[in-house]
Amino acid sequence: RAGWVSDLKYSPRTPETPSGGRYLAVGSHDNVVDLYDAQRGYTLVGTCKGHSSFITHLGWSRDASTLFTNSGDYELLFWNVPGADQIKRGSDCRDVAWDGWTGTLGFETTGVWYKGSDGTDVNAADLATLRGVSGGEERVVATGDDRGIVSLYRAPALGGKGRTYGGHSSHVTSVRFTRDGGAMFSAGGGDSSVLQWDVMPGGGR
Repeated sequence: RAGWVSDLKYSPRTPETPSGGRYLAVGSHDNVVDLYDAQRGYTLVGTCKGHSSFITHLGWSRDASTLFTNSGDYELLFWNVPGADQIKRGSDCRDVAWDGWTGTLGFETTGVWYKGSDGTDVNAADLATLRGVSGGEERVVATGDDRGIVSLYRAPALGGKGRTYGGHSSHVTSVRFTRDGGAMFSAGGGDSSVLQWDVMPGGGR
């Protein structure tokens, strides 16, 4: 590919591949996502073609049969794996169980766009399930944006006000929770820093 790689992820663990990582999805500025089979020496098994702009984010369903992709022109598309066939109707994916959500576009992140922002201002997102104060589960979504702010919302973020946290002196390029959701890392762009955050139930940090 001529364009640089913007996102890549291995498929999650499934009963058929308990160690995970059967497929590798690679999104690039060539406006496509290439699918490689790691069990066959990273043979290219499919290419998701349909976006008219560069790929910004991608992610897997829990059963590794479906892929979602975001692009620079604010599209959210869905694909069958490994065939790389586009799922034309988004409603066909409404019951898909996703292996987290790291796209800035989607149901989980509908309300993360702050006043005056456009599609380029929120750079990263991640979803986690925490143990709540009362012992139940609490789902949260974190974002990083061009203001250098890390925000935390109850998930799905449908317009409720999030909690905002400073620390970066430049735009935030990535946010990721640990697997248990007890901590989160954020990466800065111009400040070249990685910050670690403690995540507490109730929206604390």
